[in-house]
Amino acid sequence: MALMWFNQSFANSIPNLANSKWEVRKSTPIKKQFFEFYDSGRCRYSFKDLGIFKYEYDDCEWKQNGSKFLIITYNNNNNREDYEGTLYPNSMTGKNISKFDPVVNFTGTPVYIKQTLSTGNANTSSSSGANDKIAQSKKICKELGFKANSEKFADCALKMMALQFETGSKVSNSDGSTTQQIIVKQQDDFDVGDFFFGLQKIIDDNYRSSNNSSSTNCRIVQKHWGADMVCR
Repeated sequence: MALMWFNQSFANSIPNLANSKWEVRKSTPIKKQFFEFYDSGRCRYSFKDLGIFKYEYDDCEWKQNGSKFLIITYNNNNNREDYEGTLYPNSMTGKNISKFDPVVNFTGTPVYIKQTLSTGNANTSSSSGANDKIAQSKKICKELGFKANSEKFADCALKMMALQFETGSKVSNSDGSTTQQIIVKQQDDFDVGDFFFGLQKIIDDNYRSSNNSSSTNCRIVQKHWGADMVCR
């Protein structure tokens, strides 16, 4: 599974949803969805049911006001769902609201972006900042025990790219384990607890599937500022 990163020149700007495409993941076992946004205010979304059958719908509309956005889908049968959220330079987060289902959180990463809300051109430092974020996300996933270029590594890296974070120095513990801080900088309605719960599930699935007692075993310990990543 190849990672598709957005244009580096948009690293420090709020994306304009018009003429962009995003991968969106809910915090439930449902599916990952792809949304394509048109400048007409309409959008198309698609997903694979059970990872096999692909469904595509055009009954979708969107609005954006600065970094805030609203996506409305009708699921082809007037079962309206709202996606209310916030855009960041390389991610989106928010809540999925449905009349018949509980509210769930979602995160999104861009497949491609064609324009931003700022008019300034990107400079070397902005491209460097995006490169640093990608490298930092990959580094975290490697330390969590994911095999580089595997599908689970890609899932981990995409999830970390959706998070605004910094990492602290790795510290060795007396029991032979190591601890590294993940300091979250997200604001607004981002649900940190759900994010780290989802990340721990990816870690656990990867550890079980590796079937190797020598594989890195890590756990996420949530803190008020983010989380500790403890590995042994």
